[in-house]
Amino acid sequence: MLKNNNLFFLWGLMGCGKTYWAHYLAKKLSYNYIDTDTLIENKTQLSTTQIFEKFGESFFREKEKMVLQDIINTTTLPTIVATGGGLPCFNNNAQTMINSGVTFFLNTDIDVIAQRVFKHIEKRPLLKSYQSIEELELFLTQKLNDRLPFYNQAEFVFNNHQISEQNFIQVITKFSTNNEV
Repeated sequence: MLKNNNLFFLWGLMGCGKTYWAHYLAKKLSYNYIDTDTLIENKTQLSTTQIFEKFGESFFREKEKMVLQDIINTTTLPTIVATGGGLPCFNNNAQTMINSGVTFFLNTDIDVIAQRVFKHIEKRPLLKSYQSIEELELFLTQKLNDRLPFYNQAEFVFNNHQISEQNFIQVITKFSTNNEV
């Protein structure tokens, strides 16, 4: 499989800023924007929460793999992809994305993520049972520890203070095959 330097994948824990940055950068650079969770929801006509409740996590992970393959096989224009938080951690997806495009891990501080996520916790199927930010921080810390071996495979790891428009654009313009950047 040839690497597509028009595909840029952003991954990390829920609430790390993947969707925000992917959308923002796509608009700024006049690139396409894709959110894998939104694609899955559109294809199934169910929310992520409904998918988890009705069919379980393994069904969702299979849908992620299928959507990822569709993106890789059909994308020709410069595109920034916000992945679901677990997508790199299953079905060899991290390696698939590394082989297929440029990858970024947004390593946002747990306390920042917890503050963001707690505001909309009812929309997060894996988090509904957490009653306090402290409980949520413990869960997120464990989740991050479990996922770091996958997340750290990204070509570019941006820690909290490195996540900026300037840093993203510098990397994207270096690797992009789009001469208009």
